[in-house]
Amino acid sequence: MNDLLLKLLSKIHLYLREAFFPSYLLKGCENMQSKKKKNVIREEPLTYDDYASLADDGVQYELADGILQAMTPAPHPIHQLVSQEIAYQLRQGCQNEYILFVAPIDLILSKHEVRQPDLLLIHTRKSEFVTNRGIEGSPDLVVEILSPSSMKRDRKDKLDTYAKYSIFYGYYF
Repeated sequence: MNDLLLKLLSKIHLYLREAFFPSYLLKGCENMQSKKKKNVIREEPLTYDDYASLADDGVQYELADGILQAMTPAPHPIHQLVSQEIAYQLRQGCQNEYILFVAPIDLILSKHEVRQPDLLLIHTRKSEFVTNRGIEGSPDLVVEILSPSSMKRDRKDKLDTYAKYSIFYGYYF
């Protein structure tokens, strides 16, 4: 991983802790709990083509090892603020070498693995990964912003997937 990216991510992390997480902004978040019901449609193994041909029902999905998973509802406003700030900082520090993508975007890792990270970076030398279908291949960095409703998926399931495809992964609370 590029030293510039590591330094920038460290700087962003410290900035976000100070700027976006004062107690008055977090009021109400402590009562948010993840749903016990798992949003999984049990049709396996699906492929990217199956995923891409789904009718638009207003729900966003990911394809995890051939299993279609409904994503949680729209993110909390703090999630959006953090995403915007990380995107801004990454653009400032990496715009000459990297291409930044912000959700929603399909990250197609295999025929049976399609994820939608909050942010991702691809080095300009990998620009062929950008296709009409989404990003096809392993990006240089994926960022997930954790929410109580997506904590397990982001910290366990997605982490395992990103590690499997040798993707540098960062997450923020």
